Amino acid sequence: MSGVDGNGNLVTEEIKADPLIASIGVGGSQAMTQVIEGFGTGVIPKSAAKIMLVNVLGLAPDLADEMLASAEVSPLVADGLDTTVTGE
Repeated sequence: MSGVDGNGNLVTEEIKADPLIASIGVGGSQAMTQVIEGFGTGVIPKSAAKIMLVNVLGLAPDLADEMLASAEVSPLVADGLDTTVTGE
């Protein structure tokens, strides 16, 4: 929050946001984990995972991108291509 004091000086007050868990709860954190895991295993495309994290769970888009990047997905898996090797 910001405003002006009696001398015309800008005064700002830092607003601290509650931790994410306080707003989404345990069920939300479990859902978030499942979405990231689904992306990491190639079950959920990145675009769908991001939509779920942002629109359903309320994460900021840049935070959703950061969380999905940490899932360490192979590019082939992220594109939905089967990388299973069978037989030799």
